[in-house]
Formats: sequence, C-alpha cells, structure tokens
Amino acid sequence: LKDALDAEPTDRPAAPETLDRVRLLLGACLAAEGKFADAVAQFDAVAGNPKGPHYAAAVERSGAALFAAGEFQKAADRLAPFRDKPELRGVGGVSDRAVLRLAESFAGAKNWDAARQTYEVFFQRYGGSPHAAAARYGLGWTLQNQ
Repeated sequence: LKDALDAEPTDRPAAPETLDRVRLLLGACLAAEGKFADAVAQFDAVAGNPKGPHYAAAVERSGAALFAAGEFQKAADRLAPFRDKPELRGVGGVSDRAVLRLAESFAGAKNWDAARQTYEVFFQRYGGSPHAAAARYGLGWTLQNQ
C-alpha cells in the first residue's frame, strides 16, 4: 500500500477517492501493527478533505487509533463532532461506532460525567445499533465509577 501511494503515475494520476481508500487501508494495517501515530497520519490525510466521500470514516478511524494508543483526550476531541455536528450523526456504520468510542474515550480519561452523558446520547440516537451491548456495559462501568 505504501508503494501504491509512492508510485502514483504522473502521466495518469489516480482519482482522489482511490488514494483515499488506499490511505484508509494503509492506516488500518498500521493500526493493526500498533503503529498508531503512523495510522493517524494516514487517516488525517483523508480527513483533510471534509467534502470527500471518506471523510467520516477517516475521522472515526483516526479517533479509534488515538484511543488504542491511550491518548483518550485527543481521541475525544477527534470524535466529538459525531456527537455535536448534525451532518455526522447519520453516517451508516460509522456514527454509532464513533459516538461509542467517544464515550469510551471519556471513560478512559476518567471523565465519568461526560462518558455517562455520551452513552446516553448513544442510546437516544443508536439504541438499535449492533454496538448497543458494548454501550450498555460501558454505561454500567461508568455509573459504577461515578
């Protein structure tokens, strides 16, 4: 994937969407290897275009990589738009995961009140999500810690 980005032909450049998909795949591979900073760089390169078709996925994955790296406040800052911006609330398969990870980021930072509130937002918007069981567990853990 790195070679694909480096070896882009100059006579017939790839479509930006294709390069974005390559960056998302490369970022996923880097995150799986535990190279979170490199993964975030790839995801952020895609997220640099808010009008692009992969913007929401890139922001969510960037936040998830920061979370996995233990940078909970940075992850929360990156993921907060999924809670706050109406245009990011209904992105299928992305928004629910992002709000769940936002709540988990607040919990990781031991900001229990913000975590509880965000779990409540998750249930209001995405109660039927496949991630609802994880959110219920997280909410219980948060309430216990409060």
